[in-house]
Amino acid sequence: MKGRKCLPTVTKQAQGTLKPERANPNEPQYGLIKKLPEVPGYLSPGAKGLYYSVGLELSDKGILTSVSLDLFVKYCTVSAEANEAYIQYLKSPTITTARGETVSPYFRIWQETLAISLRIASEYGITPASSSKVKANEIDLSELDEFING
Repeated sequence: MKGRKCLPTVTKQAQGTLKPERANPNEPQYGLIKKLPEVPGYLSPGAKGLYYSVGLELSDKGILTSVSLDLFVKYCTVSAEANEAYIQYLKSPTITTARGETVSPYFRIWQETLAISLRIASEYGITPASSSKVKANEIDLSELDEFING
């Protein structure tokens, strides 16, 4: 099927563009992650840092679901790999071979992992362009104010 990709109902609600007659009544609903699970042990230190920093934001905003957690872990892994490849590329941007200088293979690794990372990030609304399309829910702080101020 050609054309635009269908947006999830939750995204349409957040953007304020949901039309009930066009909504899919049988769209699967997945459980939101309220508390971020422990970081998987196999992640690199860079990926673990992203897991906590970005994961806490996504779970607080109600974006991270039980089904999308695995994709989020892959985002952390690929983003950390992109950062590491870029650092290695900066250390040696060119390699001298018998034919002359060539670009470091880390440059291509960086480009490919960055592209994958950006595609996943846009699914979560992490990129500036994708986050501007989502309206955050208003948080009712009246109970918290009442508790703090008595």
